[in-house]
Amino acid sequence: MRSNKVLAGVLVLAVSVAVESVFLFGAVGSLRNGVDALVSEVSGKVNLPDLAESLKSGEGVQQVLRNMNASPEPEGTSEPSEPFLSEESTESSPDAANIVSDGKSQLDLQRYDAAFASFSRAADLGDAEGAFYKGYCEYYGYGTSLSYDAAYRDFDKSAQLGSKDGLVWKGVCLYSGEGVSKDYEASYYCFEIEAEHGNPVALNGLGNCYKHGYVVDADYGKMIDCYQRSADGGHVMGLVNLGACYYDGFGVPVDKAKAARLYQQAADMGSSLAQFYLAQSYYDGEGVERDLEKAKSLAEAAANNEHDPSASDDARAYLQSHSF
Repeated sequence: MRSNKVLAGVLVLAVSVAVESVFLFGAVGSLRNGVDALVSEVSGKVNLPDLAESLKSGEGVQQVLRNMNASPEPEGTSEPSEPFLSEESTESSPDAANIVSDGKSQLDLQRYDAAFASFSRAADLGDAEGAFYKGYCEYYGYGTSLSYDAAYRDFDKSAQLGSKDGLVWKGVCLYSGEGVSKDYEASYYCFEIEAEHGNPVALNGLGNCYKHGYVVDADYGKMIDCYQRSADGGHVMGLVNLGACYYDGFGVPVDKAKAARLYQQAADMGSSLAQFYLAQSYYDGEGVERDLEKAKSLAEAAANNEHDPSASDDARAYLQSHSF
């Protein structure tokens, strides 16, 4: 106990000296007033010899204070937290920005290998947008093997660097369990933040949450509003989900012709799910004139869709079980 008091006295002196030094530069106002409180709490929170050694080594008073106030996280009780956006600047360096721009041009021209190479270079430079597009290519298999694991890692990296798109697509993976365990609560936070700003991908994800009652109460009116705004923004899954609602009369009156038009828009954008749904519409003559040739062509497109295999297995089974 006596040694603790002696060390506490040493600590008071060290802190006082540090405070006086800071005062000379006009940087701190009230740190001296906390010295007595610091000493009174030292014995129960830190090991005094270690603390004195930290001050001696120049660790700094503020770091010591942070160490004293830190509380250990409870084990086994972690809960989903709201996605973190880094305070780092999201502005690209000139070199990285040019590399990303080149990658986008290559992506538009469907030169996927070159696009992926550019995005990878930008991501290696710590560029948020480069990391996002690298993940996007990995998600769809553009210029690289389709890998949800790799895509999630890059979406997460991009989000940490401040990319809003990275945050939203991280939510997509968390919602669907692609590359990461499903976590509806964490995905909801990803969607909610950017849906407020009209992001069509986030709006579709939020619509899914309202549809199933994940985190929020189920609300079909809000679901339709989210899907409609997502579709208006050109997001392929917003179009598919809104079409499915009109096909089944879920939250809106049945309108199979409108459903077919929405499926067609999404099918033209490469959605295997839309291709498969539209194939069924043509086969059954619902919302469109019956056309077995178109039905077969669309089902085959869905079955062989390399970049979006979400409906490929169902489409192959459909082709085997139906006569065309």
